Amino acid sequence: MSEILEFPGSPSDRLEELHAEAFRDLEHHISDCATMSGIAAELAVNTTGIREDLSFAVCHLSEMLSNLKKAYYAACDGAMPLHFV
Repeated sequence: MSEILEFPGSPSDRLEELHAEAFRDLEHHISDCATMSGIAAELAVNTTGIREDLSFAVCHLSEMLSNLKKAYYAACDGAMPLHFV
């Protein structure tokens, strides 16, 4: 039986480095989106006369982005794999 050996610096190592870098680069984008969606949700809740379905969509989006941010930080800390709640 033959074995496949991977040497340091192999293409798969470089791909893992690229994925890790891309994952780290998402941090400020996720944080900004979560912050802005929270502001939008607060405005939607405090605005009189806003359509109920629109208010729900904005608030639910804010909740989803907040969960994504929590999952991202937990994955960064190695506490759990990144998954969507």
